Amino acid sequence: MTNPAITSPSLRLASRLDTVGFSDIVQIRNKVMELKAAGRSVYEFQGGEPFMPTPEPIKKAMQKALAENKTRYAPSSGVMELRQAILKKVTEKNRIPVKIEDVIVVNGGMQGLFAAFQTVLDPGDECLLF
Repeated sequence: MTNPAITSPSLRLASRLDTVGFSDIVQIRNKVMELKAAGRSVYEFQGGEPFMPTPEPIKKAMQKALAENKTRYAPSSGVMELRQAILKKVTEKNRIPVKIEDVIVVNGGMQGLFAAFQTVLDPGDECLLF
């Protein structure tokens, strides 16, 4: 049975979606996937996708977490053990003095940059990136 709300001619999308498209990085990734599917040799320099297999210690940690039923949402700032490990690395190796409340975990570089810019920039501000 078809959902009438989805097939109804009166259903319309919000006009703001008219200007939404794929980001540049998604377009590049799609082109890379298209070329690879066509059997072309591609040297990938676009970001976002790991360039190596997942290391065995990470796979084992994931299996352990699944076995312990650690499958629920984590705290919004990240799992404390991971935050503590990041704090230790940053303070010892990078010699950056931080406190645990300064450390948050995000799911990727884009989310981290978005959050950082949203906290320090207002509409109309200029930002110079190197």
